[in-house]
Amino acid sequence: MSFTKPGSVNADEVYSLTAFLLYKNEIVKERDVIGAKSLPKVQMPNRNGFFAAKPAWKRGYYQPYFSAQPEPRKKKPYSLVRCGACVIGITP
Repeated sequence: MSFTKPGSVNADEVYSLTAFLLYKNEIVKERDVIGAKSLPKVQMPNRNGFFAAKPAWKRGYYQPYFSAQPEPRKKKPYSLVRCGACVIGITP
């Protein structure tokens, strides 16, 4: 689909492009037919490699990495930052 003509690609062309990409990545065979019913049945190589980023939130669920009272900030010693331009005398 071109940028200037959105919606110009029909469903058959989308499935054809999807089938081509899956074939080039060796996920389906060349003669496999990809359509609305067969596409969800395609087994992707990394289908079991995903996990939830965090547990699902439930009312009353305690998350130990949060606390009711924030921890006091620790004071950090100041570090000396030198300006290289000041040292060589090019600043006004």
